[in-house]
Amino acid sequence: MFKTPLIIAWLRFVAASFLRNRGLLLAASLSYTTVLSLVPLLAVAFSVAKGFGIYEAPYLREALMRLTAEKGDVVDAVLGYIQNTNVKALGFIGVATLFVTSVGLISSMESAFNIIWHAPERKGLWGRFSNHVTVILVCPIFLLAAFSLSATLQNAAIVQWMREIELVNQALSLALTALPMAMVSVALFVVYTFLPNVRVRPLAALAGALAAGVAWQSCQALYIRYQIGVTGYNAIYGSFAQIPLLLVWLYVSWLIVLAGAEIANAAQNFVRVAGEDEARGWSVAERREQAVALALMLAARAEDRSGPLTAGEAARVLGVPVKFAEEELERLTRSGMALRAEAPGGDAGYALAGAPDRITVAEVAMAWAWAREDGEGPQGLPGPDRPSPETDERSLREALTASGAP
Repeated sequence: MFKTPLIIAWLRFVAASFLRNRGLLLAASLSYTTVLSLVPLLAVAFSVAKGFGIYEAPYLREALMRLTAEKGDVVDAVLGYIQNTNVKALGFIGVATLFVTSVGLISSMESAFNIIWHAPERKGLWGRFSNHVTVILVCPIFLLAAFSLSATLQNAAIVQWMREIELVNQALSLALTALPMAMVSVALFVVYTFLPNVRVRPLAALAGALAAGVAWQSCQALYIRYQIGVTGYNAIYGSFAQIPLLLVWLYVSWLIVLAGAEIANAAQNFVRVAGEDEARGWSVAERREQAVALALMLAARAEDRSGPLTAGEAARVLGVPVKFAEEELERLTRSGMALRAEAPGGDAGYALAGAPDRITVAEVAMAWAWAREDGEGPQGLPGPDRPSPETDERSLREALTASGAP
């Protein structure tokens, strides 16, 4: 039977997840929120930057030019608003309003990422506040640092001297071109790590950030080089053509950012859910047998005192998707046959709820049949002519010994 190559299956997973999570609609929503929150967000971020002494108008203009795909009129208008915003003269209510408005964009981003990661909304006010402030402060600092460092290096005497060497000149040009891309990726790495209400592994966040950073810089270069849509919009909108062009670019940018989040999610969870559709097609008897096998694994852990069993370990042994192993372990927990316990490294683990010599295979199978998540009646009870674990009165220890498990 033909098996889909892993990379194709992974790409299909990313695309299907993006469409299932309504990525196009989320990008449109975030674009609208960006328009409303852009000036307050930048005013707060760069007011803090001024306090740290890292605010430089030329670098800020260059950063905004890159972010808006060279929309000079828009950048000048935004800079004018920011420079005219006197935070000290606003008073407490004005500053609070400015800050709440600026946080609105970050909050919308968090909600979008939680949809992608299938994570609940963060309940703790302090947790949300600290993560939002981190993103508001860190991302502009990285972006400004990238553009200021790039400009500084280009004008440095030693760099100008090194440019006279042809081979070194090519390497320097490549490095200076890649520097803003790297800093954008770092900013996205911070966003992907801190905003979702779930623990994102650094390598997964890095994969999404690098992919989105490269895609964003590439799209920006193409957009600026070929001035996509400029002629048509100028003919229709005249002097207002910058506005729809900016909105189009914002939408494309958010599509890329959300796609990067989907890549990060896939990098972390693809193995966990790979094969899930196939597992959904298993019969009740097959699922029950897997549940009994999981109970035997828990019994083996209890016998040799090797600690709680994680879903990942169970999935590797049984050759099933990690998500399926999680669901069946949770079902055993609901049935009273297993307990949640913390595994080494802080991962969620499971332990047997009793002594292996006091729990029978039949008890596990019957408890599993009744522990449906929907609260309905038992599932998969044996028929008169169908052998089933429900008739196996051996203890888990006896079943382990009979199976030859160590």
